[in-house]
Amino acid sequence: MSSAPKDPSLRNRSHGSGFFSLDQFKEIGPDPVLEAGVLVFHPETISLGRNVYVGHQTILKGYYKNEMKIGDFVWIGQCCFFHSAGGITIEEEVGIGPHVKILTSVHEEPPRSIPIPRSPLQFAPVHIEAGADIGVNATILPGVRIGRGAMVGAGAVVNKDVPLTRWWRASLLVCSASVPNNERFAALTARRPSWRLCSLEKACLSSSTTVSGIFNRFREPAKIAEADRIILPGVGAWDSGLRQIEERGLREALDRHAKVEKKPTLGICLGMQLLFDASDEGDRAGLGWIPGRVVKFPAILA
Repeated sequence: MSSAPKDPSLRNRSHGSGFFSLDQFKEIGPDPVLEAGVLVFHPETISLGRNVYVGHQTILKGYYKNEMKIGDFVWIGQCCFFHSAGGITIEEEVGIGPHVKILTSVHEEPPRSIPIPRSPLQFAPVHIEAGADIGVNATILPGVRIGRGAMVGAGAVVNKDVPLTRWWRASLLVCSASVPNNERFAALTARRPSWRLCSLEKACLSSSTTVSGIFNRFREPAKIAEADRIILPGVGAWDSGLRQIEERGLREALDRHAKVEKKPTLGICLGMQLLFDASDEGDRAGLGWIPGRVVKFPAILA
């Protein structure tokens, strides 16, 4: 085993426990949800917007300089690691999957005689614009900007800017492919399309060996009547999802599809929750197709 370095400045030291209280943050909006096991360092440099969700075991590693700014209705999955030495800005309604890493510093390449961990750090900010979606286990490297509504796939290592992509906030997707029984599927996202519509599109198409249809995204409630089955996926906040459905005038069309015409409907993630009457996570009335209330798991199960 090697001996300790002679220079005391090179010794490793504890960064602290990461335990925190909400009043230590630089700014914090109403209704934050920080699950059990979340660790926060330098909370005085971190700002959280309205109804930010941070999943279990995530680490928000602030720094003594620069800031971490997380906007309204951002959803951050479990076991993420954000290090804001160079500064992190996450705009509103961004979805970030579990195990995502965001890094804002890197060691300069030193001469061969110097160990890399002893070389100076270079800092560069990361900026994620509104409505973007970051897939599970992705890594965002220093200096990257993720454009508005952009999608980053699971496991990606992002070392350059991801451009702005088109953003549908209550998109409807209809499959006119030759699926079994010539049925037509509609998939409505409660908040944003992201990679979920792409996955659904592939799933519907792969259900038949003879694919002749084309997927079209649209917003008109009348188009729901053309579908034999509805898929209702979604991610994020209860109230935001219902607001998007209501603002697009889709609620009545969905009710007719499921309750009057008795056509099959599949809810996925938030979409499944919206089928109930109410939720602990919001104030709006759900679709009410299934009696009951969506409640949080007890802390003992977390």
